[in-house]
Amino acid sequence: MSGRTAPPSRRSAGSARHGIVVALMLFAAPFDYASGNGDEFFRDDAFSDDVPLDTQTIFSGSIRDEEGNYIEDATITVAITVQTPRGERRITYNAYTNNIGRYRTLDVASVVLVMEEVEITVDPADVELSVEKTGYEVVRRLDRSRARQKSGVFEIDFWMAPSE
Repeated sequence: MSGRTAPPSRRSAGSARHGIVVALMLFAAPFDYASGNGDEFFRDDAFSDDVPLDTQTIFSGSIRDEEGNYIEDATITVAITVQTPRGERRITYNAYTNNIGRYRTLDVASVVLVMEEVEITVDPADVELSVEKTGYEVVRRLDRSRARQKSGVFEIDFWMAPSE
């Protein structure tokens, strides 16, 4: 035995306090929405503060090629025809796929309210979804939503193939 003692801990009191502060910040952060790879999905107040998610009409899903590879930057166009004080109007707006081929639209009724100042009840059957990506065409559409679903999040996936 040489009489040597174990060296003191290399961790300083400052770094221990830093770790505690980081842990407290993580636990104290309000998590009131879901996110996927940094994108907000299904957040109640993403567009309209007063509308509960289960009464909204939102479309979400993925876009892939025939080999199952996700397609980034595809354009999803949402269209609906509504009655306004100025007559019948066709409202369209876009959503885009992220780097893993996922998309999520805004609530259809909220968009109509902002664009036309008209409150509507959306029938999902009246909403048209189309997908575009340069060099591709849609070859398959799969609606994963519940049968007879009238509101909430509708999951619709698309498959695309190179256009000829």
